[in-house]
Amino acid sequence: MSYLKMIAHIGWATKNRRKVLHPGLDAAMEAIVRRTLERIGCRLLAFGSAWDHVHLAVSFAGDTSAEKVAREVKRDLTVMLRKHDGIENFAWQRGYWAFSAQIRQLGGLLHYVRNQRQRHRTQSLQAELDAFARLLDEG
Repeated sequence: MSYLKMIAHIGWATKNRRKVLHPGLDAAMEAIVRRTLERIGCRLLAFGSAWDHVHLAVSFAGDTSAEKVAREVKRDLTVMLRKHDGIENFAWQRGYWAFSAQIRQLGGLLHYVRNQRQRHRTQSLQAELDAFARLLDEG
């Protein structure tokens, strides 16, 4: 019998860092993300967004990749944002970022993901990603 417990922090930005993800969209986006992840056998642990990007904490199914999570969630969010919110020509940047998380880090990760709007009042997405890269290089 196989057992897998893998948790990842995954995110991506809007194309050209377009600032269109207003706070009023958060609940609807989170619901779409949750349904999409359930459909592919994963579980959403936390969702957070800022005006130009989203963050997810995801518990993975055994045969699901970070690439599949990003692809499926981006697709479903795009449909919602274009059709239901009327954001003209909405698109995401290519790619995504993903970091594995240890169980003992879970509480901090959930807090971090859920508080994106507050964090990005003072820190840009690029500064945040640069800090992650430095931590990985030091690790």
